[in-house]
Order: sequence, then C-alpha cells, then structure tokens
Amino acid sequence: MARKQKVKMVLTENVLPEQAEFGTVFVCKDTQQVWITALNGDVLNLSDVLEGKTAAVRQVGPRGPKGEDSTVRGPQGERGYPGRDGKDGKDSVVAGPAGPRGEKGDTVAGPKGERAQNGKDGRDGVDGKDGQDGKNGKDSTMPGPAGRDGKDGKDSTVPGPAGRDGPAGRDSHVPGPAGRDGKDGKDSTVPGPAGRDGHSIVGPAGRDGKDSTVPGPQGDDADITALSTQVAALQATVNALLDMNKKGADYISYLQEKVKRARNS
Repeated sequence: MARKQKVKMVLTENVLPEQAEFGTVFVCKDTQQVWITALNGDVLNLSDVLEGKTAAVRQVGPRGPKGEDSTVRGPQGERGYPGRDGKDGKDSVVAGPAGPRGEKGDTVAGPKGERAQNGKDGRDGVDGKDGQDGKNGKDSTMPGPAGRDGKDGKDSTVPGPAGRDGPAGRDSHVPGPAGRDGKDGKDSTVPGPAGRDGHSIVGPAGRDGKDSTVPGPQGDDADITALSTQVAALQATVNALLDMNKKGADYISYLQEKVKRARNS
C-alpha cells in the first residue's frame, strides 16, 4: 500500500519545525522554497538540491529565543482595496444626549378624531405564589348526610372461625318443605326375613271334574314365591329410609340458607 504524501503550506520560513514526520513537504509562501522531511526527521531544503545552488543542503536550525516587540514603526503599507458595505447595525438601546430646548410654540386645537376600536385583551399575568396552609378547623357538630348504600361484597372463600355452640333449639311445629321424589333403588341382593307360616283353610269338597285335555302352565315353586315376597318388603323399607334421608338433607340446606340470609341482612 502506497504511503500518503503530506503537503503543508506555511507563511514564512521562520515557522518551519526542526523535526517532522518522514515525507512531509513544506511550501513557504514568502520565499516559494520547498522543504522536505528526511528519514531521520530533519527538515531539509529541497529547492537548493534541485537547483544545485550549494553543495550542502540547508537544514532548519534550532529555534532562537523569542524576540522582543519592536519599538521602531515600520513603513506604511500600500492602501488596500475598499471593503464591502457592512450590514446595518441594530438600533441602539442607549439614549443619546438631550438636544437643545426649542422655542415655545402656539397651541392649535386639531380636529377631533374618530373613536378607535377597543384594543385586544392583554396577556394573562403570571400566577402568584401559593399561600400558606391554613390551620385545621374544629370538628363539626352537625352530622353530615347519610352515605349511599354500598354494593354487596363477594362471598368469602376463606372459612371463618368456628362459632360457639348455641343453646339447644326447640322442636319446630312448622313442617319443612316437602322433599323431592327419590330415584328408584336397585334390587337388593340380600334376602329378607322369612315370612310366617300361613293357616290353610279346607273348603268343601267339589265335584269331580272331567280330565282336561289341555296342559296348564307350570306353577312356581313355593320357595321362590316366599323369597319374592320378602324382597318386596325389604325394598319398601329401603325406599322409606332413602326418602327420610333425602328430606333431612333438604331441610338442613333450607336452615343453612336461612342463617346466611339473616347474616347478610
């Protein structure tokens, strides 16, 4: 990659640096001399080498001490070209000196002018600072108006503490609501108690009939008939117990709902 060449313009030779970056070229405007920086950092006069004026190459010498300001005024330079017109300056905010007082003139009443229209409203003034807080007033002795009824709150999902056992209640003389009909229970697989023996009644002897030519249906065994009777009795007992249990559960739900309504009222 090629190294970039740096070229710098300087006004006079006396501002040339003694050391600079290698390859830097300086062009002096006053003498039109070209100087270049060598590999060791010294600034050398390239114009002398190219023109062959001297065998040795001039080098920038060490900078001397700063000179004092001259007390001798130099020659006046040539008159320069006229400058461009400047911009108008802003109006002065400083009042000038008062002019001489004029002579007293005669007062001449001019014609009455027409009434002017009302001017626009002025801008709102800046808000003042807030005043200090006043002292707390005395408590009012007059009751305020009653507030509106609040909305019913949602039922709590957290059970409250158990209440104390209340006194034993009296028996109610008001019958509770009728319970709903229960579903038919399944047939019991437990045999009921054996029935009591029946007394046979002997009727009068009938006349001999003729032999039937049609065979009759086969009759049930005595043991199966007794068992069916026992199962039917046991089924009626079970249905009665289920009905009592259902009515009791409905009555307990009725009492719980009544207590809940009393608490909310």
